[in-house]
Amino acid sequence: MQAPSVTGYGGSVSSLGVLMKVLCIFGTRPEIIKLAPVMHAMQASADIEPLLCSTGQHQAMVAQMLDLFQLNLDYDLAIMQRGQTVESITSGILNKLGQVLDSIKPDCLMVQGDTTSAFVSGLIGFYRNIKVLHLEAGLRSGDMQKPWPEEANRKLLSVLSNVHFAPTKIDAENLKSEGVVCDNIHVVGNSVVDAVAYVQQKIEESPVLGARLDEKFKFISKGERFILVTGHRRESHGGGHAEVFKVLKRIAQESKMKIIFPVHLNPLVRDLASDILKDSPDVFLLDPVDYVEMQYLLKRCYFVITDSGGIQEEAPSYGKPLLITREVTERMAGVISGSAILVGTDAAKIYDEAMRLIRDVSHYSLMSKTLNPYGDGKTSARVCKILKMSIPRQTTPSGHAQEKING
Repeated sequence: MQAPSVTGYGGSVSSLGVLMKVLCIFGTRPEIIKLAPVMHAMQASADIEPLLCSTGQHQAMVAQMLDLFQLNLDYDLAIMQRGQTVESITSGILNKLGQVLDSIKPDCLMVQGDTTSAFVSGLIGFYRNIKVLHLEAGLRSGDMQKPWPEEANRKLLSVLSNVHFAPTKIDAENLKSEGVVCDNIHVVGNSVVDAVAYVQQKIEESPVLGARLDEKFKFISKGERFILVTGHRRESHGGGHAEVFKVLKRIAQESKMKIIFPVHLNPLVRDLASDILKDSPDVFLLDPVDYVEMQYLLKRCYFVITDSGGIQEEAPSYGKPLLITREVTERMAGVISGSAILVGTDAAKIYDEAMRLIRDVSHYSLMSKTLNPYGDGKTSARVCKILKMSIPRQTTPSGHAQEKING
């Protein structure tokens, strides 16, 4: 565990008059992306002192995000190890997070999403009787294996958490149906929309960054229509991905549109994509791109074919239709709003929906102009406002209210 670093917003609780000390814990790139705007909002508040703790399981990618969002770590659990597993991540956090809690004695723990790091941190918060704040609460696919282990992690977190920040009304209803007290569920939007706005401003304000992105993707002409593809879900490894990759080849051949596919490093995905698509001149298999590069591609693409949860939330910010190559999704707001279609790994359905988007201008326009169901970019401000209001109140796990009794 590293000693606390200078963060630029630190200071003693007494000198700042802080009412609440919040330890934000993350382990993966998506977590820090969605926590970053909330950290910025808390830093700007005189009532909250945020501290940032990384589990250290994705060191390189996390370092890039910290630099992008101009954040400094206060603690790093440094649990990363070669060949790490869900079990090793769980035991590493269990063994080390307690030392941080003993050192800083936070009033609250904030965790994001459905990762193992979020679940285990919430469990330790429960063991220590520290209030747990769950950002992006209430997402449900209804299938414990799709995705695994994320569906179990988020269901377990809803039992351990005290304050539930739900992105949409659908997510809030999921929590209510499971018995979480309504007063402790807050529909705030998804903070990834705040993060997208932050990154786009970075690109627009930096000619050097913009020029670097243009140069890297110079094989895409200005104004050229192309399809952006990603795919990595465990449940599609093998046969599912093979069906998707084969139909991508057909779509590229018939539409003459470029397909840009940053390929996941997992050999099960990478080798299969290469075998099936290497001879397709209009399919560009790229090495993984960083977050800024992905936002650049999202903004410029015509539509997206993906199984990524994060991209399901980000693409609507750019008005980009989505074809989701999963059988079920925990992000139903996009499907219900009409900005996304669940196509699974059914080659015929993927082909039909992709070609319809390419050929039917009115259908494309209808999908691309739906209101973003994941928020308006003000999620972080809402979270901070609610957090301040919740300071004097105590709650039990699952959000069940508990009043202080004097005497």
